[in-house]
Amino acid sequence: MVGIGLLALLVVAVVVGLRTGGGESAERIDMWTARAALVLALLGEVGVAFLATSLGTADLPALLTFAAVPLVLTAIPLVLHVATLGIRVLTVVCALLLTVYVVVTGLSIGLFFAPSAIALVQLAALRARRSDGLATSD
Repeated sequence: MVGIGLLALLVVAVVVGLRTGGGESAERIDMWTARAALVLALLGEVGVAFLATSLGTADLPALLTFAAVPLVLTAIPLVLHVATLGIRVLTVVCALLLTVYVVVTGLSIGLFFAPSAIALVQLAALRARRSDGLATSD
């Protein structure tokens, strides 16, 4: 239920982000989308932890370490939110890597992180749109 609520908030953030072309409100939408991606990745981590404990505790440390990759990929764009071209490219790379991670591990733990990948792709699109808007205003 919490995941559905977060996805609804993400949809609202996407709609508002697409309506705002730039400025302070676009930066707030950018930060909330990055935070939503990180929270969704944390929820995916909790889901993997429940799955791992139900299967057995022998492989729990290795599985949680492997499942921490989406947390790192979503935390990087959240921490580095300065409006530079390098950060925008890094956000796109993180979104691409997380999408590949979800596809490759989709049959085991990847689907737990699919909402986070969607949010990170949306964040990359919002940041790219802001850079296009800044490039045309110069």
